Amino acid sequence: MCPSFTVETVKNRSTGQESRVCIKGEFGLKYRAVCLAIPVKVVSIDGDEAETEIGGVRRRVSIAFTPEAKVGDYVLLHTGYAITVVDEAEAEETLKLLEEIASLSEVH
Repeated sequence: MCPSFTVETVKNRSTGQESRVCIKGEFGLKYRAVCLAIPVKVVSIDGDEAETEIGGVRRRVSIAFTPEAKVGDYVLLHTGYAITVVDEAEAEETLKLLEEIASLSEVH
């Protein structure tokens, strides 16, 4: 989880799905620090660790919190830990949105 952060539940405006996010106080008038969990695909499992992939980059992560994860599943990765298994469609939509955000920052 997010030590020293406030955990809040937010609702996706388009799907109505609720998600938990970590928020730590406001900075100035319009910025908040947010803990980010990224969907990654599990490509192999060895005990309580998995090799995951996102955008061609592979990383070993702990799946101690998600023992139900299987090869081919998407998991949310936060600080080296898979914190939940997520639906493939949800993972792909999130990755698409993150790519859009990244492309916006390239414009400036």
